[in-house]
Amino acid sequence: NASAPTPIGGVAMTLLLHSPTWFQRRYTFMIENVAHNVPADWVVQIFHTNTGQSLKGLQINRGIARLVERGKVVLTTIPPEVWRAKRKRYELMTERWIWDSVLAEQVLVFGGSSIICSNSPRRLAHFAHFDYIGPPWGAFGGRGGEGGISLRRRSLMLRAIDYEFSKLRLPASASAAQLKERQLVAAKGWGQEDRFFISRLIEMQKAGLLPSLRLADRNDSSFFAATGAQLLDQAVWAVSGTLPGLAFETRDRFLALCPEMKIFFPALHDPHCFGAQPQSEQCAASVCALKPKTVRKGGC
Repeated sequence: NASAPTPIGGVAMTLLLHSPTWFQRRYTFMIENVAHNVPADWVVQIFHTNTGQSLKGLQINRGIARLVERGKVVLTTIPPEVWRAKRKRYELMTERWIWDSVLAEQVLVFGGSSIICSNSPRRLAHFAHFDYIGPPWGAFGGRGGEGGISLRRRSLMLRAIDYEFSKLRLPASASAAQLKERQLVAAKGWGQEDRFFISRLIEMQKAGLLPSLRLADRNDSSFFAATGAQLLDQAVWAVSGTLPGLAFETRDRFLALCPEMKIFFPALHDPHCFGAQPQSEQCAASVCALKPKTVRKGGC
């Protein structure tokens, strides 16, 4: 008898769309970093278009294919009609089809500008009681957090979308096609997806629709992830962005906890950068990010 499939405890989901090749070269590390730091019964779910640059990003990252073979990664193709209507990540993140297709209730959203610190004393389980937690931000009194890397409930994302659609007023004679068109037009104006979801969840809570909503506050978020110029806790679980405002000494101490963060910086592979006596000027000349903007038009 065939054994029953192992239930999925949660899902880490990301959208790998039409990014430039230089950015896509970090995909294997990005996916492995997340797969290594979520519970054993979780999977990583990658949404992609299966066309063009989105497909190329998967093809040049053979490590992802091996993770698929091991059952740690699930690939989900975005239907052409959804992709034609919504071409930007923030638009797709408020698309009902996406959240309907997510494989579990508890969802870790992540992308190429976030990293999980494997040496952190904290684990994802420390934050599992929240309905939504992300890195600290100044919006909404600090409730919720940025969405780039964030832990959420799938059912609440769907409820927020349906709640906003319920505000649309159409005549009773309106067809299904007309309703869909009005929904598409409305969703185009929702803006950044993290602000959309948090604002609607708070609105629903105030209306008595979500009395037990558990949104992280700013203090909770400071333990979840570091962002911007703020590193409120040296033992954060994750990082969002390059922390550009940190003093050198603070960054140096933090990299001992989170060496994975170095993936954000230009790779130093010139021989002048190594050895007991590195040659600073020649090394600096090899770093893409230090070259004139005219030379690095396509990014680094």
